[in-house]
Amino acid sequence: MLPQMTPRQRIRANKLIRRLCANCMDGECVMLDCECPQMISYTLLCKYFKKAVLPVDKELESEIFKNRSNTSNCQRCGTVFSPSNNSQKYCIDCKKYVCREQARFRKQKQRSMSRNRH
Repeated sequence: MLPQMTPRQRIRANKLIRRLCANCMDGECVMLDCECPQMISYTLLCKYFKKAVLPVDKELESEIFKNRSNTSNCQRCGTVFSPSNNSQKYCIDCKKYVCREQARFRKQKQRSMSRNRH
């Protein structure tokens, strides 16, 4: 289910789109070559808007996503995401970096432990 916006939230979102969206030019979506669907909808449709434009206004982002009970903030980047289980701490984008970093620390520890034995 996609998050819904109130009329006041939509007005604020449209101001953000006009000011910051790289894909919007004079109310037209450059990518779709038509009227910007995000500007005429109360539903969050545009992935670019959700990932690149909406995080600029943290207050609006939290207002839109607070109605959803199954959202969480990524502990690495702070973006709002829907976790697939109760223990998920990181968004999909950060997950691969965190796993890689944890593996690196684990290997470093293993190497230092093996050096201390000899």
